[in-house]
Amino acid sequence: MEIALSSGCIVRRESQIAHSGIRAVELSGHHVEQIDYLLGAIEASGARILSIHCPCPSRGFGLNPGAQPAAWKTTEHGLLEAAELAKRWEAKYVLVHAFYSTSDDLPADDISRMEVLSRLSGGGGSIAEYICSESYALAKARTITNLKSLVPRFRRDFPGQKIILENLNPRIGYGGIRFQDVVDVAEALDGEVGICLDLGHLTLAAAVLGDDMEKSVRKARALILSIHAHDNFAGRFCVDRNWDTKTVNPTLQDVDIHLPFLTRYRRSVDVIDFRVLANNSAFVEILKGGAHYAGDGDGEILKGDVPIERWLALVPDAANLVLEFDSRYAPLQEVFEEYHLARTGRHPRI
Repeated sequence: MEIALSSGCIVRRESQIAHSGIRAVELSGHHVEQIDYLLGAIEASGARILSIHCPCPSRGFGLNPGAQPAAWKTTEHGLLEAAELAKRWEAKYVLVHAFYSTSDDLPADDISRMEVLSRLSGGGGSIAEYICSESYALAKARTITNLKSLVPRFRRDFPGQKIILENLNPRIGYGGIRFQDVVDVAEALDGEVGICLDLGHLTLAAAVLGDDMEKSVRKARALILSIHAHDNFAGRFCVDRNWDTKTVNPTLQDVDIHLPFLTRYRRSVDVIDFRVLANNSAFVEILKGGAHYAGDGDGEILKGDVPIERWLALVPDAANLVLEFDSRYAPLQEVFEEYHLARTGRHPRI
């Protein structure tokens, strides 16, 4: 199992990777204006690029394999652009979120995407009801149709690369929340696409649906080519969204945080003179009720709930493991240190 760090950890701090000692990365989350600079920093570091997480380069919108025909052209172009980048750097995989239950692309930035999803949900309905809806089923079917139309060109032009689909967190408008749906799409494509199993997303979805989905994971073992690992509080607390409760809420949506496994957190309401970083200022009010980096201070220390040890025991040894830690909520040096612990076999949980 090769261990990589998502370059999304260093967005807006791309120069940091040049002297970080990182040996492998998944390219993710960088605007088109920054991509050449980042690639230069990666080359200087000596790191390999294992995979490209679409949309990368980012052009301000997300990609949607489940889009209607007109909008699918945008996603198809984004996948092919990422594939060209993967071919150039000999990356194995082009990764894309499984699908969205919308006819068009979603914005790439958090705030705009949340606004779009809020309008889709109409403020009601549970995740369990949503994944059984007609719109979800139609988006799943369109995903299979769209990707089947792309497979011949992809096989011809990019024989050394492969598309892999990532399961998503429980949010109205998202697809692949129920892991079996990702498996169904991959199986319908006869081995032409694989799966990226996101353990953080799986944990959140399992909490909301009351189903740990282990059976689907075991069934999909041969299709799982990559794993995304990051921690979260499985519905008890959050950093950048609005879930601040000790019990699972089946209507909850905005919960997708990506925390390191070893960083210490506390309840933000316990933090005296609470501060929010400038690049997170849009979330200042909801951050007050969430979790906050604790450092070495006193107070209630929160622990995440993603059972990474359990899932790693079920996935193929040959799969890549990509650490997706959001450095908005932990010092970047701690993110780097945790990667090095994992890469050298000294991480207590990986």
